Order: sequence, then C-alpha cells, then structure tokens
Amino acid sequence: MATPVLATVSERQWDALKRVAIAGKPVVYVTKGGQTAERVSDPDRALIHGLLRTLRREEMDSRLITLDVQSAASPAAHRAIERILHVA
Repeated sequence: MATPVLATVSERQWDALKRVAIAGKPVVYVTKGGQTAERVSDPDRALIHGLLRTLRREEMDSRLITLDVQSAASPAAHRAIERILHVA
C-alpha cells in the first residue's frame, strides 16, 4: 500500500502479476485511496480495480478480490483484511 505499482509497472512485475492472477489461487489486492465513496484520492492506486474487474470477467474461475482502505495503519483496515483472507 506504500506506493502504486501499476502506474509504473516494470515488465517483470507485469509478468508476475499475470502469473498470480491466472494461478487460480485467491488474491486479495489492498489499496489505500484508490476507491472511495466521495472521491478517489490517488487515481494511480485505482488502476487495479479496473484491471481485476476485467480479469474476473475473462477468467470466471478467478478469485480476485480488491479492497480499498482509508488508512493502512487503521485497526479497522487490518480487521477487514483478515476477514477477507478467511473468506477467500
């Protein structure tokens, strides 16, 4: 959550992301400020939401989950991540 990955993704990172996305294993991708009710505070962090939405449509068996939190240090964010990991 420290820095956006997709805005400046390297070829090596892109290949790794593709492998993870099609592996059939659950993936939880957590962002901060990429998707909120009021406004997106960091559009570079929002790229993953569209990408994984597209992948989920193309790879119906995929288990790709995105979660956007308000604060990486928030206890509520940690609880939400933990709950999703148990469900995924």
